[in-house]
Amino acid sequence: MTQYAEESLIARLLVEPGQIPLFADQLTTGDFGVRLCGEAWAAMIKLASAGTRIDIVTLRAEGVVLDDPLAGLSSGHTAPLAEYVRLIKNSSFRRHAGERLRRMAAEVEAGVNRDASISVIHQGMTEILDSTADAGNLISLQSAIDAFVPDEGGLLWGFVPLDRVIQPLRGGQMVVIAARPSIGKTTIAEHMALTWAYGASTPVLFVSIEMAVGQLLSRALSRHGDLSSLRTGYNLYYLDEPRATTAIIRAQAARLRMRYGGLRAIVIDYIQILADAGRESQQVRVSDISRECKAIAREFQCPVLAVSQLNRQSEGREDRKPRLADLRDSGAIEQDADIVLGLFRPFLSATDLTISVLKNRHGPSGAEIPMYFDLERVSIGGA
Repeated sequence: MTQYAEESLIARLLVEPGQIPLFADQLTTGDFGVRLCGEAWAAMIKLASAGTRIDIVTLRAEGVVLDDPLAGLSSGHTAPLAEYVRLIKNSSFRRHAGERLRRMAAEVEAGVNRDASISVIHQGMTEILDSTADAGNLISLQSAIDAFVPDEGGLLWGFVPLDRVIQPLRGGQMVVIAARPSIGKTTIAEHMALTWAYGASTPVLFVSIEMAVGQLLSRALSRHGDLSSLRTGYNLYYLDEPRATTAIIRAQAARLRMRYGGLRAIVIDYIQILADAGRESQQVRVSDISRECKAIAREFQCPVLAVSQLNRQSEGREDRKPRLADLRDSGAIEQDADIVLGLFRPFLSATDLTISVLKNRHGPSGAEIPMYFDLERVSIGGA
């Protein structure tokens, strides 16, 4: 059964190599009981990291020769890849635990006294338990201190007035920019993405759901005059997918992490139109999406900037300025976000734009920052 799972996983990944980054952190070569499968997995990780095509020919160039029976498994196996990974991990645990138990029994047999035998048993059981898949979620204070690396710098927002009010962004944070339609949400998200991507060693992923990449570039053309200045120096990738889901975002982020070693930031425009399936109400569906966005921020240890619509309640108030309660479809967005910024212009032809700090988990909230919205160039700057 284990051999079947290992061979089926390798064969399926030859057909669907784009899935490799999703499992790169879950399996090691030592998890495979079949030596050839372990070698194939190591070669696939190497090729995927280099962005190289993965097939039987490129694997052979890495010294991994798959015979015909294994190659024949590349079709007809439709079990979820995650199920194969689970079977391989379970088998790996049993195999390594059995080996440790056998060594432990031999050491107990050779022990000189009861205390020595108890020490051997305790150490052996600790090693076995520490090797379980979920052991990494249980961390002692001492281990956490040993692994702790203080944040240095963080990401500046790209707008000096905003940088003066809010601390730089850190990995794992979820930030929401909220406004009514046509106020400037996408414009400010684009500006931040380009700021973060410039000169960066790790990429920014911009998930464009509402607007095609061509439309975004047309707006950039109006701001810059031509696009030649954007050709170099920007480590920015667009996910141009009108039916994007959080699962698709996670998969593409995993591909970029494998290639670059990490991500600088993820920008999602916008959260309510992510196509995650939901059998219940829109409010429950968006709540689930919000939690997934926060989980992605923690998983990839980078800020996730999510654009959000506001509901129409603000239109009926006298001041019409955004409030946390105006976040459309879900109060979970308010709960999950570390920082929520509300954008306001008194009318669509106005150039006065106000950024309100509606929530700031790591600092003061309530500030209102005046900005300038250039209607002709579709750009934002300090007031």
